[in-house]
Amino acid sequence: MEERYEIREKIGQGGMGAVFRAYDMRMNREVAIKRIQQEGEGALQQATSQQIVKEAGALASLQHPHIVTVYDVGSDAEGPYVVMELISGKTLDELIERAPLTWPDFRELALQTQEALIAAQELNLIHRDLKPGNLMLTWLPSGRFQVKIVDFGLAHLAGASALDHLENAEAVYGSIFFMCPEHFERTRLDMRSDMYSIGCVYYNALAGIYPFNGDTGLQVMTAHLHHEVIPLQEVRPDIPLWACDWVMWHLNRLTTDRPQNARESLKVFLQNAHAGASAMRTTSALSATGLIRMPRAISPGAVAPGAAMLEAPRTQTAPLPLLPPEGSKPSVHASPPPPPPPPPPVLPPVPPAPPPAPRLRPAPKPTPIPQAALGPLVAKALGAGHVAAMHPEHAALAAPKRRPLSKQTKIAIAPVVAIVLVLVALVMKTPSPQMAALTGMLRAAALEDARKVPDTEKELSVTQDSVGILLKATLTPAATKTPARVYLALRYAKAAQGSEVDVDDLIVAFLIKHSTNDHYDTQLLEVLGKRRNPAVVPPLLEFCRNTTNTVAAHAAIMVCRSLATDNDFATFIDILGSSGNPAIRQAAEDAAAAILEKSSRRLSLGITVSSSLTTANHPEVKYALIRLQGCVGGVKAAATVTAALAASDKNEQLAAAMALAAWPDDSMFERLIDYLGKLSDSPSRALVLDACVRFLANPQRTRTPASNLKLWDLLASCANSPAENAQLAHARAAHKK
Repeated sequence: MEERYEIREKIGQGGMGAVFRAYDMRMNREVAIKRIQQEGEGALQQATSQQIVKEAGALASLQHPHIVTVYDVGSDAEGPYVVMELISGKTLDELIERAPLTWPDFRELALQTQEALIAAQELNLIHRDLKPGNLMLTWLPSGRFQVKIVDFGLAHLAGASALDHLENAEAVYGSIFFMCPEHFERTRLDMRSDMYSIGCVYYNALAGIYPFNGDTGLQVMTAHLHHEVIPLQEVRPDIPLWACDWVMWHLNRLTTDRPQNARESLKVFLQNAHAGASAMRTTSALSATGLIRMPRAISPGAVAPGAAMLEAPRTQTAPLPLLPPEGSKPSVHASPPPPPPPPPPVLPPVPPAPPPAPRLRPAPKPTPIPQAALGPLVAKALGAGHVAAMHPEHAALAAPKRRPLSKQTKIAIAPVVAIVLVLVALVMKTPSPQMAALTGMLRAAALEDARKVPDTEKELSVTQDSVGILLKATLTPAATKTPARVYLALRYAKAAQGSEVDVDDLIVAFLIKHSTNDHYDTQLLEVLGKRRNPAVVPPLLEFCRNTTNTVAAHAAIMVCRSLATDNDFATFIDILGSSGNPAIRQAAEDAAAAILEKSSRRLSLGITVSSSLTTANHPEVKYALIRLQGCVGGVKAAATVTAALAASDKNEQLAAAMALAAWPDDSMFERLIDYLGKLSDSPSRALVLDACVRFLANPQRTRTPASNLKLWDLLASCANSPAENAQLAHARAAHKK
């Protein structure tokens, strides 16, 4: 290599090796050289080097404007290397740190990356490590940015053992946010795996946060495996709904529910983009089975336009356009940010298109009518007296000129007009009774909010009519100068003395009535949560079971979680078993677990869990019910969980281990330790070890110092690597504090 390439400086270090800036003395150009790290010794490394050189040679055939070109591959005394074009620009993660992407920039990013993936997949190449750090952006002379994907296929060539070093390698920890679930499960990767990873990249680019997050690598892996993700439309409501659905489609837990390849993904993107901005939406992000559907193009005019793109983004940093580096010429593609869109018009539902009308024959030529038959005045106005002259398209030609008003007429009309204007002004300045009542309530709400007493003691006396006025005001926030006070008034509203109005019932009924497939009032839900009335839980849960708006259903469950009682437990279990949406299932499971943790009737409630488990058909529902057995505890639950630990299904085993980690007392901890000792699979072992640590460190569990010491020592005896010893030592020290 030294005969041809002159190494100039090290420009990067990744999980697969170091990257150097070099000069190709034969071709007189600068290049980037990546040294690929190897595992093993001696003959194994030599055989691996030969295989890497052979396979990397195939990458040179991948020529595409959005993929970094491989010029050369080879191997020397230091190991295998790959020579690539040198890119001067910024990685996508650097740009995301500055701010999330705007919609126009994201659209360009999506188009370019999908084009690149199509080219690679035509050659049956899989990237395996798509992440923002592997997407380089350079700027063309015109100011337009160009995306280039780097390290294509090198993750496979390097043989990186990412899952065995979750806590040790910084580069791997950066990749784990974008790894597909099958990567952790050690199953075969294919094109759909790249679709998942690029979906994570898209989510990160728009939201500024990772779709699957956590404080440790183990927590991030758990989020991927349990599909714990906030819907993108909740984070970026300014993005077209169809685009949010398109991104979330890539993040489906099962490979069969994702785009099967980049060609299918790009086809759907373009179909929706071409449908027109006013119709960029889907009726529902989720199908009847709860899986994120492939979004379909909506014909303009088929639905009320614009409802999906009106809110400001809720990211921590406002999205900013991608601009050329400082010192570059101004971009010819840049334009000032568009003004905020106007409020959407409230349109009635569009009726179905009528059946096609029968084809009409051309009308015969009109017959001239004698002028005498029309009468002297009409004949004079029409000239030749042709019937066709009365067709609307010619009506303007026949309009007579208006005679101007005389001076005397103007003088006579002026006082009348002045009186009318005065009356109109008085009417406009005089508030209606309803507006006066609303203004009074908003002032009272502000005064009540300022009182230095607990929120539970703040009151605003209302009647049924005044509650109706407040609720209607939520539909037209522009009608008041302080729309936030409307929700404040509803929060403190109490039935006036002598009135039997049920404020909470009215709010729930209004919320349900005005919720649609793509809209619900999140602030009204927050009001219900702060009013702390458990009576709202049953109607809200019924709404969750019936609505097709899965985002609203998820939000309603989150409100109900803190208000629910034992009486609501069976409903949560029913939602868990019937919903096909992973986020709703997870929310229902968490709510059921919260009820069990504070209930004095755990064993009685456990009967519902056991009976549902026997009839569960969906594997994810079955795993959730097994995990809930851990919150139930007792002899029957112990038998169920023990049987699950011995099952052939590894996911069922993990669900049972999570149940043991949630057990109400310490009686099953040794069984959990026994299971941990039998695990050799790194991802599963990491999950169970993390669960054991959380079990012992839970501050709500009270133990004697001697008992606590015994359990920590028992767990420490299972550690089988320096990394696990370090993790346990750190957790133990933190627990003592």
